[in-house]
Amino acid sequence: MDYKKIRKIAFIVSLIIISAFIALEVSQYKAFVQAENEWQQKTRELTFVREEIVQIEKLIVDYEKDKEAFEELLFTERDIPAFLDEISKFAKMDHVNLVDMQTQRFYQVPMPEEAVKQSKFASGARNSPVTDAEKEQQKENILTLSAMPIDVKLEGEFVDLANFLGRLQEYKQLTNISDVDIILTGDYPKLSCQFTVNIYSLKTLEDFKIK
Repeated sequence: MDYKKIRKIAFIVSLIIISAFIALEVSQYKAFVQAENEWQQKTRELTFVREEIVQIEKLIVDYEKDKEAFEELLFTERDIPAFLDEISKFAKMDHVNLVDMQTQRFYQVPMPEEAVKQSKFASGARNSPVTDAEKEQQKENILTLSAMPIDVKLEGEFVDLANFLGRLQEYKQLTNISDVDIILTGDYPKLSCQFTVNIYSLKTLEDFKIK
């Protein structure tokens, strides 16, 4: 084998080796770029998750504040006797005669149709399987807004009756006055007034069965 052939073979071998090194470097660079892109993607995802966690924590804090504020407007069982006493006190303050006052049972306040749909969707979106018995038990324990009507009958002059109704409507807890009926009596300017005042509380469906 002459010298020229040896040089040619050596040159070809060198090219093959150099090409192999270049291919290896390119492959490693591509792997590095891919790893860097994946790392940046993971970093962005982690940042997004952290921001979501902060937002969720803020929503939880706001929810707890709203929940506490809302619950302060509602009546508990021990608030009811005190409220009935307040009605009697208001009557004396406004110089009206409290003729009769009858409490009725709590009833469930109907939910808007859209809220019912959202509630059903949320309950059906759970991943864990729930038996029919468990669903029924969960349904029984869900808190729902309930109202208790109190039928009131009293007598007094128009201005005094208006002041009395205003006190009830502006009570510190949630009340709603409805079915107001004012009629003349044989002793004018005294009037007879009948109405229903609703007070509100949170009850479970099980509570309605017990009572």
